[in-house]
Amino acid sequence: MTLPNGAFPLELLIPLYNYPNYWDLPNYIWDDLAASAANTSVTAIVNPNSGPGGAGPNGDYLIGMAQLRTAGVKILGYVSTNYGNRAIADVKADIDLYQQLFNINGIFIDDIARSASMKHYYEELYTYAQTAWANSASVVLNFGLQPNTNYYSSKILAGATFVVYENDEDTWNGFTNGHPAATQSLAALVHGASGSNLNSIVTKAIAQGMDYLYVTDRTLEQNPWDGLPSFWSALVAALTPA
Repeated sequence: MTLPNGAFPLELLIPLYNYPNYWDLPNYIWDDLAASAANTSVTAIVNPNSGPGGAGPNGDYLIGMAQLRTAGVKILGYVSTNYGNRAIADVKADIDLYQQLFNINGIFIDDIARSASMKHYYEELYTYAQTAWANSASVVLNFGLQPNTNYYSSKILAGATFVVYENDEDTWNGFTNGHPAATQSLAALVHGASGSNLNSIVTKAIAQGMDYLYVTDRTLEQNPWDGLPSFWSALVAALTPA
């Protein structure tokens, strides 16, 4: 699964929606994630309260994010747009809190309206985040499936990452809508997966032109983003350059 020059085309993008409870050390989820950064490139999405929660990080988040940062993990802050129904000023206020108080690398924008008529809304948010981070922000737009093709042609969003798949393994088996010619980076989040099929999922992600991947056996019934997969070590190994 490695490329001929030894590089690896996939990086790990993980929705880290687990609270960093450091009252009862160790915190295995955050500890294991930090340790994985020694082997593969990791971007983690933190989500204190469906967004920053109206304030800066508490003590547990300060400890957890410092640990990730020291390990070399790139950290993004979660914001929801409620499919474009949320006032853009409120989304910008969340972006401001993350940029000013969390010491992170950018923003993960969730619940996105995929219609072409809403493209300007997300272009404005992307530009706002880039301005806040002096044009160094990592911005991920989670469509969950393929957006309208107008998003791909947006010059403003050319540097963004698009999550074009967020679903279970069964649906992934029929996924044929990779967009290798996109200027944007592409990502897939696969839940309800079997560890025995991990290598085939990774191989298909590469074939579909993905740049970021996360795979877990956790399901929607148990919240797929509230813990690591049982095959965590195998996933890290599968995404580790040779």
